[in-house]
Amino acid sequence: MIIFLGDSFTWGQGLQLSYWIDNGKSIEECNKLMPPDVTSETYDYYTDEFRRKHHFPNLVSKHFNKSYVTKYGNGGTNNDIVEILDSLPNQMDCGGIDFFVIQLTESSRDLPEHYLSNKEIDKWLEEYKEDKIKQIIGKIRLISNAPFFITTWRKDFNHILEKKFNKKLITLKYNENTYISFEELGEENKHLHLNHQFEDSHDLHLNIDAHKIIASSIINKVENSNKLI
Repeated sequence: MIIFLGDSFTWGQGLQLSYWIDNGKSIEECNKLMPPDVTSETYDYYTDEFRRKHHFPNLVSKHFNKSYVTKYGNGGTNNDIVEILDSLPNQMDCGGIDFFVIQLTESSRDLPEHYLSNKEIDKWLEEYKEDKIKQIIGKIRLISNAPFFITTWRKDFNHILEKKFNKKLITLKYNENTYISFEELGEENKHLHLNHQFEDSHDLHLNIDAHKIIASSIINKVENSNKLI
């Protein structure tokens, strides 16, 4: 089994747009069915099946012929990843885990309420990034010796990942370019965003083509890892 932990990008937020459009919905109708107006967890079976078919966890797992799990619902924080790892031994046989893929998300989602000044916030964020990655790795090692790999949505994690966690870092390969974060990939390739693929869409997440790129990059990293899967 492969464990994928992240946020709405790992979940595949918005991928169902292609399904809805192909089945006759207008962009205006689609926008009204999107979070926060409607939660992704309430979609019908075929809509959710389409999302699951095309999000990168499924593409990676299909390649390796492994079962997989993600967090229960859409969205999430880095603290959520820590809490899920804490509870994992109570929910499954961790000896059956083949590897972990951890997708880091927006740091400020974990920002304590008591930090008020910008100076305090900047100091907290700088310390937070490395500490949070080490905390996640520590939790993984408590429950399993399986390999783990790390990717990130936001580019503010780039420096620390390249400098201190490079061996575990999943770099994204596209058009002979290499990107560290989903954010960079999308900034330089606007067509990989849903709101560029579907004009007037309110969804800023990555589209099906982008999930294929991410999946291919994960597969390449795993297959070229020193540890056999």
